[in-house]
Amino acid sequence: MIRKIKRTTRKTNSWATPPKPYIAIVAGEPSGDSLGAGLIDALSQRYPGVDFLGVGGNQMRSKGFVSLYPIDKLSINGLFQPIGHFFRLIFLVARLEYYFLKHRPEVFIGIDFNAFNLILERRLRRKGVKIVHYVSPSVYAWRSWRAKRVASSADMLLTLFPFESAFYSDLELKVKYVGHPLADAIPLDAQKKQSRIIKSSRFGISLEQPCVAMLPGSRLGEFKKIAPIFLASARRINSVYGDVVFLIPCVSRDIKNLADVMVKSCSDLNIITYSGDSKIGLQACDVVLTKAGTSTLEALLLGRPMVVAYKLDLLSYWIIRLLLKTPYVALPNILFGKRLVDEYIQHKATPKILSDRIISLLDREYDHSHYLHTAAGIHKDLAQNANERAAEAVANLLGEA
Repeated sequence: MIRKIKRTTRKTNSWATPPKPYIAIVAGEPSGDSLGAGLIDALSQRYPGVDFLGVGGNQMRSKGFVSLYPIDKLSINGLFQPIGHFFRLIFLVARLEYYFLKHRPEVFIGIDFNAFNLILERRLRRKGVKIVHYVSPSVYAWRSWRAKRVASSADMLLTLFPFESAFYSDLELKVKYVGHPLADAIPLDAQKKQSRIIKSSRFGISLEQPCVAMLPGSRLGEFKKIAPIFLASARRINSVYGDVVFLIPCVSRDIKNLADVMVKSCSDLNIITYSGDSKIGLQACDVVLTKAGTSTLEALLLGRPMVVAYKLDLLSYWIIRLLLKTPYVALPNILFGKRLVDEYIQHKATPKILSDRIISLLDREYDHSHYLHTAAGIHKDLAQNANERAAEAVANLLGEA
């Protein structure tokens, strides 16, 4: 059990000797940063004298977390992009392993970023460090062998979705379903029109104006690949709804700069780019055009109808297509078990197809009742007070010492 001590103030980005006791956390995604911040809040309530240190982003640092390495350099996706960063990532694994073994944490928590964290977790676990892996790999969709890899790397797995536990049932691994923090953060009545009235006032959008939120991605690479398709779709949508407003949230300065450059070529369209939380744009909009990922879940929880698209490099696409075990890639469809939202992958993600579907969703005569009812049911299932449940599971693991 962790003893309580007075928290000390430390400079960020320092590899100096940490105060004891401390909990190590490594998050490698913008979504992991959000999960980490919520978990730090909940753990701090249980252990007010404990420091948190590792790799994290702005949200985690705002909670007093000390990041040893910039999280944006770990925003790598696809099958082959990590290969180009192989030596840098392996060097970082080795450096973090040395640091965490020299200055042993009470527990190491790896949040997502499986290709990196599972390697580091396995090395630390072999030397006796307690390991928690937060967010299951997509073993239900492809590469199911990763379930065994998680079991060999961690003492406990925290899952976001209720169906994931079954994939680890025959393995020696403690698995705890905690729910999804997004479902807790978004009120169950968020589908009400009032949220659109409040948030649309920020952008000066009248309730009569149709509004489309476009989310091409939170990583620079995927944004470059998907944003041009979304902008071409926007031009087609605008030809039908001439007063439509398009909102593009930008999670980083690099994406904001790129988005502003791209938007300059679309001066005939009413496009607003902004820095900050995608939830603001999602609350202000009528419908969503988004890439596959966590943004689809956020749109679902907010009750916003959506069209989902995604593109990979050609080789990655064909490999994943051969290995994929589920007919869906969009989280709403996976959670529902049927096609709830339209999703278009690779060559099917064309401006014509995407714009046609968005135009139909904007039609005032379109019946969204089935979608909204289903979305509300999924929301209730996922709202489990995830941060507190995750902290409780970590505390139980520590209590076994």
